[in-house]
Amino acid sequence: MDVMGDKATLLDTGRFVQAADREDDPGTAAEEMRHRLAAEAGDVDAMSVLGSLLLRRGDLDGAESLLRAATAEGDRAAANNLGVLLHQRGYADEAAGWWRVAAVAGSAAAAHALGRYHRERGRRARRRVLAAPVRRAGPHPRGVRARGPPGTPR
Repeated sequence: MDVMGDKATLLDTGRFVQAADREDDPGTAAEEMRHRLAAEAGDVDAMSVLGSLLLRRGDLDGAESLLRAATAEGDRAAANNLGVLLHQRGYADEAAGWWRVAAVAGSAAAAHALGRYHRERGRRARRRVLAAPVRRAGPHPRGVRARGPPGTPR
């Protein structure tokens, strides 16, 4: 499933949380139960959505197993969220590995997190990894591709 869709698709899949969403809302509890049942049945998208929900809620233990399972099936949003979870737990190097996986798969958020990880350590990230989401998006209308600032070597 491509998670970089329009707002209606993101709302429908539960990957976009509206400001009005709250845990005490009975609709939210029902939605969570629906995702939980689908995840238990092996639905990768449901694992990713439920893992993301639990991560936002702060249930890192519950989220990790779901995100790892969804990542094993190739879900790039789950790989990015797993990186976030591991970073929160203090495993920055392992988080960077998952951000790299998600960035190569096309996640701009993971590419940003990976670049930030490298900058914090005084290293330059490989441009081809960080530019992967841009390359997948296709050619720029003006023919410009992912490049650094003017004057930097390609």
